[in-house]
Amino acid sequence: MLITAFELNQLIESNNPQLHIFDCRYALPQPQGTSKETYGQQAYLKGHIPHAQFVDIDAQLTGEITTTSGRHPLPTHDAFNQQLQLWGLDNNSKVVIYADTGNLFAARLWWMLYRWTHIADVALLDGGFSAWQDAGLPTTSVLPKVRRSTQSFIFDDSQYVDMSYIQNKVKQKKQHFITDARSSSRFKGEPNPIDTVLGHIPGAVNYPCQHNIDEAGYFLSKNQLNIQFSKLAQHNTQEPVIHSCGSGLTACHNAFVMELLGLTQYKLYIGSWSEWSKNKHNLIEK
Repeated sequence: MLITAFELNQLIESNNPQLHIFDCRYALPQPQGTSKETYGQQAYLKGHIPHAQFVDIDAQLTGEITTTSGRHPLPTHDAFNQQLQLWGLDNNSKVVIYADTGNLFAARLWWMLYRWTHIADVALLDGGFSAWQDAGLPTTSVLPKVRRSTQSFIFDDSQYVDMSYIQNKVKQKKQHFITDARSSSRFKGEPNPIDTVLGHIPGAVNYPCQHNIDEAGYFLSKNQLNIQFSKLAQHNTQEPVIHSCGSGLTACHNAFVMELLGLTQYKLYIGSWSEWSKNKHNLIEK
């Protein structure tokens, strides 16, 4: 599930026809004077890992945004099935995904492929694009040629929950297993440029995804992560851990860590805070 830059380079040099690499660089909030989309696109065009395809998180990993949805709802089955085919993927694909900033946003594609689509071989590049650069490995601006696949994918909608599920758990006071991957300042309701409503889901527990990585953007050791996620590891009820964040992106980073540690009893709340806070009937805690 984690691959080093040198291991990825060996795979590229082996010319494995099943290998597919995806660049998920993204910015939140958007940089001054540009859009979230153009940040990643410009970074990709400036230089990327050879054979990597660019992934536009807002356009390709997000469905229709409505007045009641979060900022990054899932696309429809048909839309994402077509996208997977355009990327040339099938059930036997070997996928490596990277971004910058510790792969905080790359984990969304990992979750969509590994847990939602059940493609078995999906890994994150430890350290992201910076690790590749620091290793002195080559980058390119050449766009890869991709042959479209004809695979029809089956999606497992049991891997996520909706707002009504969370509402029921809040009423039942069973929120202690709902995590929030946002920074502690956003979780506490301090003013920030991302959240239009401040606070968090009542009873949720803050697990900032930035705590999963070191200063260089590499994942902490499994021993360190086990300590950090020890309370979730002791969650032995039939209720799954529910991962949330601002809009369903960085929650996948915590989901990835649980999977890395062999803790598979979890689901994703796709709408997360951006959906929860839109509903005036939902309670808010600070």
